[in-house]
Parts: sequence; C-alpha cells; structure tokens
Amino acid sequence: HVVFLMTIVKPIIFTLFSGMLQSAIIKVNPDSSSDYVSIQTAIDSAQASDTILVSPGRYIENLDYNGKNILVCSHYIFDEDDSFIYNTIIDGNKSGSVVKFDSYETRSAILNGFTITNGSGIIIRNSSPTIKNCYITKNYSMGEGFNNGGGITIAEGTFPFLSNLTVTQNFNADKAGGGISIYHQGNAAFDPVNRCNVYLNWSGGYNDISHGGFNPRYPIDIYLDTATVKYPSRYFFRTGRNDVLDIKHGKIDQKYSNLYVDPETGRNKNSGASLNEPLKNVHYALALVAADTENRGTIHLAPGTYSFSGSGEFLPLNLRSYVSIVGAGKEETIFDLDGSLDPAMSAYLENKRDFTLSSFQIRNAGRRDQYDMEGVLVLNQNINVLLEDLLFTQNSMHYIIKSTYYSGSLCPDSTSITIRDCDFINNSGYISTFYYYFITIENCRFMNGVPYYYGITGSTGALALRVNHHSFATSAQSRRIENCVFTNNLNEVNLSGGGGSQTIVYVESKKNVDFVNCTFADNFIANSNSYGAVIVDGHDGGSTRFANCIFWGNAPSQMTVWGGMTTNEVIFSHNIVQDLDNISQNVTLLDGNMSSDPQFSLLDSNDYSLSASSAAIDAGTAFFVWDGDTIVNLSPNNYVGEAPDIGALEYQRLKITPEAILPKKLRLQSAYPNPFNSNITIKFEVPFPAVLSIKLYDIKGRLIKEQLNAWLGTGQHSFSLDGNNLASGTYFLQISDGKRLDSRKIVLLK
Repeated sequence: HVVFLMTIVKPIIFTLFSGMLQSAIIKVNPDSSSDYVSIQTAIDSAQASDTILVSPGRYIENLDYNGKNILVCSHYIFDEDDSFIYNTIIDGNKSGSVVKFDSYETRSAILNGFTITNGSGIIIRNSSPTIKNCYITKNYSMGEGFNNGGGITIAEGTFPFLSNLTVTQNFNADKAGGGISIYHQGNAAFDPVNRCNVYLNWSGGYNDISHGGFNPRYPIDIYLDTATVKYPSRYFFRTGRNDVLDIKHGKIDQKYSNLYVDPETGRNKNSGASLNEPLKNVHYALALVAADTENRGTIHLAPGTYSFSGSGEFLPLNLRSYVSIVGAGKEETIFDLDGSLDPAMSAYLENKRDFTLSSFQIRNAGRRDQYDMEGVLVLNQNINVLLEDLLFTQNSMHYIIKSTYYSGSLCPDSTSITIRDCDFINNSGYISTFYYYFITIENCRFMNGVPYYYGITGSTGALALRVNHHSFATSAQSRRIENCVFTNNLNEVNLSGGGGSQTIVYVESKKNVDFVNCTFADNFIANSNSYGAVIVDGHDGGSTRFANCIFWGNAPSQMTVWGGMTTNEVIFSHNIVQDLDNISQNVTLLDGNMSSDPQFSLLDSNDYSLSASSAAIDAGTAFFVWDGDTIVNLSPNNYVGEAPDIGALEYQRLKITPEAILPKKLRLQSAYPNPFNSNITIKFEVPFPAVLSIKLYDIKGRLIKEQLNAWLGTGQHSFSLDGNNLASGTYFLQISDGKRLDSRKIVLLK
C-alpha cells in the first residue's frame, strides 16, 4: 500500500520533496480507491519524512501526528488551486481538537492545504510544526480550557510556523483568543510574505488573537494581511509589551452609530444603522460599532430569541466599553443559552466601563464546575455599569452574576455597578459582589431559587446573593441593597460536608453593608436546625445595617450571626422580625422594631405587598443615620402616608407614588393582543414632555403610516391601531422624540 517516489513530475513536487527520494507517498481517498480512507490510519502507518496525499472529500476525524515529522497535504500542492483547500475538509465532529501536535513534532511536521472545521481547531503543545495554506473556520472551544483558542491553540514550549492561513468564524467561549491563543511560553512565527488572515472570530475575551498572560515570555512579530479591523483595540487583540502587530487590511469599517439587531429579519450584510436594515447577530454588532468616551453607542435589540441554535448567536457576548445593549423588554427579547455550559455575556477583561444592559432576559444556562468564567453574566472590576430591567430565569450555574478579578492590586477604586429593576426567578446560582467598590442593588426580586451543585462537595452556599468585599481595598466600599424581595427560595446544608455557607443571603461583613426596605419571607434551609435566611459573618468586623425590612416565615430561623460580633456590628432600625427575641442578643435593636405579623396580601401567592390591615404600613423610618452614615433619607414624595412602610412593597392606598407614575425612559410598553386580527392596543411611556412621532413600518422597512405626531406630556399613554386595512404580516412600530427611540414588533393575522 505504499508507492515510492521515483520520479518528479512537476516542479512544485520537486520543491516539496527534494532530498526525500527514499520517503513514501501514502494516498488517502474517501472512496476506497487509494491506500487508505482515513487520514489518521495513514498517519499511524507512516514513517518519518513520509508524505500523506489526501484527495478531496470530507473526513470526519480527529488527527494526532503522534510525534511524526511527516507531510499531510491535499492536492493543493500540485498547482496551488484554492478549491482543493475548500474541498478537502477535516471535520472534527465536535469531538475535541481537529488536528493535534503535542509530542515534540518539529517544523518538518507539516499540515498543508485543508479546511479545518467543526472541532476545537488545531492544538499545538510542546511542538513546532508548520501549518500552511489552510482555511480554519467554525471551530468552537467551549468549556475545554480557559486559555484555548477557538481556531488555533499554541502553548508550552512551542514555535510553529504559520503561513497563508485564513482563520475566521471560530469561537472561544472563554477569555482567550477566538481565532488564535498563544500562552504559557508559547511562541509562533508568522510568515511576513505569505501572510495569514485572522478576522471575524469571536470570544468572551479577545476576539481574534490573544498572546500570553501577565508576562509573555517571547515577543512575537504578528504579520497579517487582514484582521477584523486594521487598527484593532484590545477588544480584538491582546499582545505582549514587545510584540509587533503589522496588519495590511481590515475586514470591516467600524461605525460611530447606534445599531439595530433583529434575529428574524436581520442580515449581517445590512448596515445595521436603522430599524429598516437590522443586523442579524449581536456579536457582529459589537464588532462593528465604534465607541469611545465622546461617542457612546447603543445596540437596540428587536423582540425575538437570540441563541446559537436558532439565530447563530455566539454566546458569551464579548461586551464593550461605552456600548450599551437595550432590548425591547424582558419578556420580548430573550437570550437562550440552549443549556450551554458557558456564560451569556462577559465583561471579564480590560476593566470595561460605562455600559448598560437593559430590557431583556437570559435563560437556560447550563452547569459546570468552578472556573474563571463560570457564571451567566461574568464581570470584572468594571466602572459605571448599569443592569436594568433584566430577567434571569431557568439558569443553573455557580453564579448568576459573577464579579471576578486578576489580583488585588489591579482593582481601581472607581469600580461600580448598579443592578436595578431585575428579576432572578427559578434559578440555581447566586450573585457575587466581589471586587467592586460601589454596588447598589435596588427594586429586584429573588424568587423560587434552588441549590446549585458542583463536584461532590454540595451546594455553593448563599443561594440568592453573596455580599462580599474586595480583600485588597484601600478606601471605603459601599454595598447597598434596597427595595428587594427574597422569597420562596430553597437551600440546604450538605450533610457530607463542604459547599460553603448554606443560606439565602450571605453577608461577609468586612465593610459596611446596608439593607433598606427589603423583604425576606418564606425561605427554607433544609437539613438545618439553626441556619437563617440571612447569615451575617462578622469575622472581619464590618457593620451591617437593616432598616425598614421584613423577616417573616423563614425556616428554621430568620437570621444567623457568626464570628463573635459585638452588639454594634448588626444594627436593626424599624424592622419586622418574626421571633425577634431569638436574634436580639446578637444585634443592636434601635427604635421601631417589632414582631407583628406583616399580613402580606393574599391575592397572589407570590405577592408580598401589604394588606390594608398590615402593621408594616406607616411603621418605617424616613431618616436613619448610624456611625456618621446616612442609611435612610426619604422625602414625603418617596412614600405614601405619614411614614414609609416596612418591607419592599409600599402599600398603595388610594394614590400612587410619584415615582410609580413617572416613566424612566421612552418606550413602547406593551401591545395587546399580539398577534392581532383587527385592532391592537399600544401602551407607551413618556419620561418628559416632547413632540412624539409613532410610525408603522412593514417587514421590508417601508413606512406604512405615521400613527402620531404630537406634543405629549410625561406619563403613560395608549392608542388603538386599526388593522382592517392592512395585509397580514409582520410590522414594526417605532416611537421617537427626535433623540431617543424604541420599537416593537407586532404581527397581524387575519
């Protein structure tokens, strides 16, 4: 089955095989007409310096050179016809690396003239092969090692030669390069003549190429013909201090413009600059948008489901500084992770700052053991971040929101995050507040959570929220949780040991923490006779202050205090606490605390608002100062009645608080019924008086009619749209005040 090379029939063959007249050519063809039908079988039979010549076809294989310095090539070597590259395909079948070099192969181990796809790309460790004339595309490194690249991984004493490669549309779900990752004493020689192309790859960290850790050992000269953009930021490339990055062309021209995305009608070939020409994918919009401190961008998401299986969305999204993502509502715009092991979104690297995530939901994230990116939303020492009007549901991960870090010395003292009007419902996993100096969580619901398990050690501990502090802080930190509801959550003590502190809210009181107008009700800790729904761990000596809060119906207890705390480290003012006497020895009880039944509303089992006869009504404090810190400072406009109510949900009586009737942003609030067959009612909110325009477009972006063009005041408004003169189909409503806009998809079915 071996044909010896006795004559040279073409000059290129002579060039490739000169000096190898005693080597063998082993032929591979999928139709059984050659020596082998499998490339790996041919590799296994080969000797040093042999050539494996592969005919066009799709080979479902995962190749390992096994230390052999051989040439594996397609028919591209004969006349450099690119069609042989695209038609000689090594398909990894989603089963790990497509091609692997990890047994000290040298530059004489050559891969030439293939498409490499559908696995975790090419893995090179402890080897220095030659990779040339290959198209490396649609490879996915998902959960296979946090430094692996999507297309090529180069690590551990390597020095491969890379020539005329096109590395595109590969994906790394972790923090390394989506195209190429070079790390841990890895090195590479990029051909400066036959340059590589590395563009439009995707990652949770650096989209195209990442090189090294904190101190890359070898400087690398990276010569590229085409990258995603000609002058890339560290969003696309992470290079070492002494690296050279030489790029001739950019694949796309970034735009200083707000962009629009629709998973159903969008195309990435569209401009994305209007509702009429939406893009299809958010990951592409994040690469396309240009933004800086003076020119901030927003990506507007149409209603629909954004997922890898449905719309081709690469998740996690690699978030950008100064770029916000705004959906059409947390029931309308959905990121579905399809049970993926990986995050939905990441702002893990480069201290990304000044962005908002708003008005969408994230669901169906999967499980994994602990690792750097293990969370539904992964953040890291970000500055001025707002999470608003989000829904996290049906996720099962160690963290729902994880804030992580490189090292203590890297955390700037301006790091801040606000989580507002968000719902965390039916999840396994919790929010961690590590490594931010300023954290505010307000108007959020944490409901119906169950334990998350990893390994054999049991649950993660705090089920809904873990309030931590940065261990290396050099100045004051702020943790404030206000108007939040923690109800009907289940956790359990692991009887086999391990698993952290099993509770619902865990407070590590190194610094001051404030809970104001929060409700903790009907939470349960299984396998325990004492653990409370809230655990305050005061080993490091901070002050935790509770004002206007309700603790009721939690089992086996309302609160547990650890760490030998003195009586001035947990402060209670104007709270309702079931079995108040059981915790009084561990806390300082100020005015207004009571153990009266709060009498929650019975209209809905999940409604923890107050009934008309509740003792919590008008029983709170509008002003509370402790140790020089102002904990509560409410004006009469902030509550109803003579004083604030205790608990998260103010009893409304016969009037509505001004905050409830003043919208925060311009938006099309709802459309009902949708789909509709004749008339549909549209509700919308106006945050301040303005001339409003509401227009109706068809699915092709053509203006059908202007429904409204008038001056409207602040508040909620509505109108009815008559569909009798419209054809069945999909339409888009757009509301604008000249500066801001919102849109909503409606469907007419006759």
